[in-house]
Amino acid sequence: LEPNDDEAQELGPIELDFVLGGAMAACGSNGSFEGTDRDRFSFSLLEPALMELRLEAWRGDLDLRLSDPDGDVLFEGTQPGVDGEQVSFSIGAGSSYGVELRCWMGDQPSWRLVFSELSP
Repeated sequence: LEPNDDEAQELGPIELDFVLGGAMAACGSNGSFEGTDRDRFSFSLLEPALMELRLEAWRGDLDLRLSDPDGDVLFEGTQPGVDGEQVSFSIGAGSSYGVELRCWMGDQPSWRLVFSELSP
């Protein structure tokens, strides 16, 4: 999956109930994200949906950022702790959304992103 710190890795159209996993090589320190590993992805759907994006993390505190097709931030999860982050939103077909993971603190934490459909 690396390198995807600066340019998002294109996942293309995904089917919901999609799971993606990885690990962070480096985390921030002294209250800064400087030097942290960033994992960036972009994805789209073939059909419109109400969906949930959930970040699960182990051995670290990771933050999740979701951007719309114009690059505007829709969600920035910065909850302290290692419980992860989650966001629910409606997505149109064919539009590419961006996801960024950043490691606030930890020792090479592993993570999992779960893209799931919600009932209307």
